[in-house]
Formats: sequence, C-alpha cells, structure tokens
Amino acid sequence: MPYHYSFLWKVINWLLLYFLFYFIVLYYIFSTNKDIQKVRHRAEPFSLYQCPSEKHLASIAKGIHLTPKLPPATSAERILLVTRLNAAVGRGNPVLSFLNHFKVPIRIATVDGISGDKLPPLELGNGTGRFSVIIFQDYVLYDSLAKSDKVELLKYCRRHNVALISFLSPDLSRDKRDFELFSIKVAQKQNRLRIPQSSPIKFVGKSSTVLDIDQNWTLIQPMNNVTVILVAEEDNGSELAAAVLLRDPAYDTDHIVIGQIPDNWMVKIILLDSLIYMAPNIANRDLDRFIQIDIDDVFVGQSGTRFVPDDVKQLKQTQDDLRKYIDGFYFTLGFSGYFFRHGDSLEIRGDEELVASANEFYWFPHMWRHNHAHEYAEDYLLALMTQNRIFAENVQLRLLPGYAISPQHSGVYPSYDPLYRAWRSVWNISVTSTEEYPHLRPASARRGFIYSNISVIPRQTCGLFTHTSFFHAYPDGIENLQRNIFGGDLFESILLNPVNVFMTHQQNFANDRLGSFTFLNLVKFLNCWTNLKLKWSPPNNAAQRYFDKYPIEKRLIYTNPCADDRHKRTLSIGDKQWCDSLVLPNVLIVGPQKTGTSALSLFLSLHPNVSTNSPVIGSFEELQFFGGNNYPKALHWYADKFSNISKKCTTVFEKSANYFDNEDAPKTVHALIPNTKLIVILMDPADRAYSWYQHIMAHNDSGIGNYTAEQVFMGNVSAATEKLRNRCLGPGLFAHHLDRWLDYFPPSQLILIDGYQLRQNPISTVQAVYNQLGLSESEFDLNRRLTFVPEKGFYCIVKSDGRSKCLGQSKGRKYPPMTTALRTYLSNFYREHNRALLNLLDHYKFPIPSFLLAN
Repeated sequence: MPYHYSFLWKVINWLLLYFLFYFIVLYYIFSTNKDIQKVRHRAEPFSLYQCPSEKHLASIAKGIHLTPKLPPATSAERILLVTRLNAAVGRGNPVLSFLNHFKVPIRIATVDGISGDKLPPLELGNGTGRFSVIIFQDYVLYDSLAKSDKVELLKYCRRHNVALISFLSPDLSRDKRDFELFSIKVAQKQNRLRIPQSSPIKFVGKSSTVLDIDQNWTLIQPMNNVTVILVAEEDNGSELAAAVLLRDPAYDTDHIVIGQIPDNWMVKIILLDSLIYMAPNIANRDLDRFIQIDIDDVFVGQSGTRFVPDDVKQLKQTQDDLRKYIDGFYFTLGFSGYFFRHGDSLEIRGDEELVASANEFYWFPHMWRHNHAHEYAEDYLLALMTQNRIFAENVQLRLLPGYAISPQHSGVYPSYDPLYRAWRSVWNISVTSTEEYPHLRPASARRGFIYSNISVIPRQTCGLFTHTSFFHAYPDGIENLQRNIFGGDLFESILLNPVNVFMTHQQNFANDRLGSFTFLNLVKFLNCWTNLKLKWSPPNNAAQRYFDKYPIEKRLIYTNPCADDRHKRTLSIGDKQWCDSLVLPNVLIVGPQKTGTSALSLFLSLHPNVSTNSPVIGSFEELQFFGGNNYPKALHWYADKFSNISKKCTTVFEKSANYFDNEDAPKTVHALIPNTKLIVILMDPADRAYSWYQHIMAHNDSGIGNYTAEQVFMGNVSAATEKLRNRCLGPGLFAHHLDRWLDYFPPSQLILIDGYQLRQNPISTVQAVYNQLGLSESEFDLNRRLTFVPEKGFYCIVKSDGRSKCLGQSKGRKYPPMTTALRTYLSNFYREHNRALLNLLDHYKFPIPSFLLAN
C-alpha cells in the first residue's frame, strides 16, 4: 500500500508542475499583449469589364426615341404563355421566370405543336379581353394552330390592340424552313449581335454596341413585312435578323419573333423592350433603377476575415468609382456595436479606421449582439436596441433615417410584433427589407408589404455570402459569379426591378474584395449594354417609389409559416408549438351566394371524416376571412376557428359564399392554402340574381323601400337602387369570376357543381363530391341521413332519433315567381356572359351545368 501512495503522490506532483508551467506560459502571452494575427494574403487584383464600344457610349445614349404602341384596349393585366406539353413550368422555364418579375397573373396554355391545337378562350362576356399580351414559347406552336383559331387570335389582337411575341427554337429539325410570313435559317452559330439604330422598339437596349458571341441562333431572312430589331452579322459580313417585328397586313397586327429563348441576356433586353413597346400597361416605360448595396455585419465575423485599414481605404475608393455610374451613391453599413474592436490588432485598426471614416458612408442598425429578434421578449429587444443606439451615438455614426435590418431577417416575415414595436420605439424605423416574403425563392416572386406602419421592400441576393471571401474558393469556380454578373440573375434583377436592395457582408469587401469586383463590373456591364439610369436614394424615398409603383402590395398577404422551413425557424417558441397542432382547411366552398352553399355545407359535414370551422357570431356561420373585413385579424384568428379539429381528420372545409366574386379572395386563398380544393355551385344567374333580391327584401336591409324587382333591374338606375342592382347581378358573371380563380389555381383543384342537381338530387351530387375529395362511401351511407321534406320543398338531414332537421327559415324561402318580362331581361343581360362561361368550361373540360345545356 505505501508503494501505491508514493506513486500517486508523484503523479499529483507532476500534474501540478504541468499546470503551473501552462499558466506561466498563458500569463506571459497575455501580459506582454502579444498579438497572434491570422495569416493574411494580399488581396487578389482583378480587372474590370471593357465595353466593346466604350468610345461611342455617350453618343449612343442620346439615340433613345421609343414611341410605344397604344396600350392594349383590354384592362386585363394578364399574360398568356403558350408552351409545349410537358414543358417546365417552374423555375426551370426561362420565359416564365422572366415574366414573373412583372407581378401580373400568367396563364399557361399547353399545346402539343401538332396542327389543330386550340387556345383557351380569349374573351369573356361582352367582348372583354382576357390578355394584354400573348407569348408563344416556340413560334412553331403559333404556326400549328388550327386556321380558325389563328384567325380568331389575330382578330382578337386587332380588336384589343394586343401584340404577339414568339421565340424560335435553335433545335428545329431542318436547316431551312419557310413560314407564312418569313423564312428562317436554323442553328446558325453567330459571331456578332447588335441592336440597330433603326429599331422602333429600342429603349432599354443600347444600339450599335456589338456583342461577340458563340451560340446557336435561329435567324430570319429579312423581307418587306419584317423590321429588324436585332442584327446578326456573319463572318463574311452578311447580315440576317436575330429578332424581328412582323407586321401582318391582313389583320393589322404586330408579332415580335426572337431567335433564342431568354436564358441569353441579350434576349432578355430585347424581350423587355418588346413588352415596353407592346404592352406598356404591364412593362412601364421607365429607365430609372434605384440601387442600394447594404454591407451587413461590418463588425461581425471571425478573426482573419474582417476589415483591415487597407480594406477601408479600398471601400471608399470603390464607393467613389460606383458614383461614376450610380447617381448619388453611398454604401450603407449595418452594425452590431458589441463586436466593435473584437478582431486581432490589425482588424481592430480596421474597425477604428472605419469609424473614423463614418461620415463617408450611411449606417443602419442590426442588433447589439447580432441577436435574432424572435428569440426575445419585447423588453429585452428594447434593451438590445438601446445599447446599439448608445454605441452609434458614442462613435458618431451617420445613420440612415428610419432604416434597419434584422439579423437573418428574423421577425420581419413572419412578422414578430415585439420587433416592430421596439424598432419604432428606439429607432423610429419606417423602412426595412427582407428576402423572405412571401418566400425566398423564386427571387422574381419576392414582394413588399407594409406592416405596423413600417414599409418592407424586397431584398435581393447577389451571389455573395459570408463565406465567399476569395476568388479561388468561390463555390463552383469564379466563373459562376461572372455568369451571374454578366447577364445572369444579378444583371436580370436590375434590368427588371425598379428598386433593388442588395445584401452583402463585410467579408465581401475584405479579403479578395469580391463585393467591389461584383458591383464595379456590374455597373460597367449595364452601362455598356443598356440605357438604364442607375440611382441611389435614401430607403424612405425608395420605399415610397416602390409602393407608388406597386400599390397593391401595401397589404400583407398571409402565407403558412409552418409550411416553409425557413419561416418556421424564425418563429417564436410559442408559434413553433402552435405549428404542431395547426389545422387549415383543404376544401373551400367559395359560392356564389344563393346557390345552395349552406345545404352543401350541411350535407358534407355529415361524413365522419369531414369537419368544418367553429361558427363566428354575426357572420351567418361563415368566416368571411379571405378578402374580407376579418382578414386584418390575421392568421392566428383564422386558424383558431379550426383548433378543435384533429389532424387525423382527412377533410376540413370552410364555406364562405362571398369568396367567389371577391376580387382579393383568389390571391389570398392561394397564398395561405395553395393546394386546397375549391367548390363552386353554378345555376342560372338570372334565378340567382332574383333570389338574392328576394333575400335582401326579406331582411329589409336594402334601404330602398318597396321597389319591385322590375324597378330594381329594369328601371332607371338611381343612387338608391344601383348598389343593390350591382350586388344582385355581379356574382352571376360566372366566367369573369372563374377566370380570376384560374389565375391562381389549376382546373384540377376546382370542383364545379350543378346547382339544380344539388337541389333535385342531393344524394348523388354529394356522393360525387365525396368521390372527388377522396372520401370513402363505405364508411358512410348518405341515403340514411337525407330525406325530402315536402313542407319545405327540399332535402333535410335525418337525426339519430329519426326526426328531420332542416336549414333555418331564411333558407328555401318561398316568393312569387319571376315575371316573364324580368326573365327575358335577365336572360338577355347574361346571354354573352353565359356563352363565355360555356366556352371556358368546355376548354378546361369541366362538366356543363344543366342551365347552359337547356339554353
């Protein structure tokens, strides 16, 4: 035993000596303040883009003389894109990706390119045009239209002053091919492209700058009816057309044909100019582009990646260089004051140099310690922001008025109310930006909104992130970043967005200074090839400009944060738990009113696997959320009405019959529950209008006294009757309203029910709906639960005790039949609208309701 104690004592002594030596070394290191710096490499030098025609740029820019066509005669700001069957319709479709930037509905029609293809109906009732511009992704699809359809298309274009745009595929099967109005040469590898001075559509694109290119194009032989808008020069000096404006003399219509698809940046310029010329109601005639470059987290980052004094000097030089191309430009720097002077000695000097140059830039706050807002209560957020504000005042940063960025956009969207309140309290914030609304991708679908009196404008990425610090380590090679700059997504962002707020980080302007490389090359490239006027203005002004241009975006449109992993990560702990039990409807009965929606709702709810929302007092059992007065109550209010439903329930529905003709309902429904099934009941709109009149009169809430139906519908419209008349007639414009729903939902998600069949034979009608919803009939016998009640004149449910339960007295009300004169008047009023409905239903292969067959 003594031996063991002796050995243990020796071990302890050695350990004590080891730790003593260790602490002596540490004391020596820190007491002498020896600085251990990261190994740094000199920043890699880089060259800047050289324009092929730099000496001519000043004179070329003065040559803009676009005279756009008159805007389309239709008020429908909608694009029809005709593409092939099985073609990509998401981010993989370059045409669709391009068009998404214009923030208008895009209807996609798929055809097979075989002679005899048909387009969807182009007009609604009373000759209302459905589309402002019609684009064929391949000219062959236009050429293969049935002759009668092509004639109708050209007549439509003439009547509504609507133009056509088509692309020529470079993989057409023959080397040469003749079309009716022109001849082409297929798969020609071009060396030079340029926009001619004579082009009538040139506006954004700069003419006469020659692009050397090595790519296959389909070229057009110039003819008398052809105006060249993009010239292709061959090696032997001969010229063909890479894009043309065709004039069809027989129908007095314009058709722009482009020999490539818009994954080529020159095509993007030509396509934008084409839309400005052809459809100025969709693409505005505006050359101004506002650019803001935010440098986030200027004091945040690992040692070895942060600013050093030379980087600060270069940042000021880059800002001066950018001002040659961006009027009034300033870098905007985001700060978290806690991390000031947290690097090695050289980086500390860099921080000090940056603060000493604070008045050279504008600054905006993050959080004190780069905190994520959703993780903290409001009191703590106020404390964090106050610390950051004290820091800014102490070092005298020149702050951007009313602008802030939340780290990782936490709390901006999904909106976290404590963040917005704290922002206003400490910083008086009025503008922020995010890349997360409504979703991160696709970037072309990002939108703005105003919440709690703070404007939120879209933020764009530029291919630079915290980890992109060096040329040699750029993901997939620096060529990937160059493609982004020279005609890729970054170029497209400025080309198509009037206001651009770019997110970068301090690492991008340190190290190899990829931020300087990116934006200096970008502005030189834009200056070479476009007439765009690049400008900077404070965020308040930029936000005002954005929402003046897109006023419809002011209202926040709710999405489901639990269905987006990025959004779910930025929810508070309570909201993450809320997601676990969240139930939203997967079926909506959208109306219209007075067609039997209440009866259908009652019958559907009989099935054991079907549930619906809890009732809302004062709204006739309807939630009336989407597009209605309850929408500002937000998602939690809506979801709470389904909180009593188990997630095991396979079918959850909501019925609000005023959704059908509500202008905002399709968009708001699609944003929150994009995969929901929509049930619409169709009946003779004349009967529906008369029924609604009787409903209003019975409730005595019209304020029009004892006006007869004939006086309301057929008499001279007065202030007293106009509102009621429109409310009676408007929902019956079925084609118009269905068309808006089809802007957001594919036909496969719509279930159309014949209103008369529902009334006369509800059992078979409801069973058919069960089948379409995937509900098993074996679990439930509807025949035992419904019975016809002669006294009521319609079907009622049978309770477990055998007695019947019918809808309330306001349902199935008896009233005098419509007079012959009124029926004739209403039938005439709806005739063209019903014809448009028939065409619409026929095209999308919906069942035709009996009232249309009878007429």
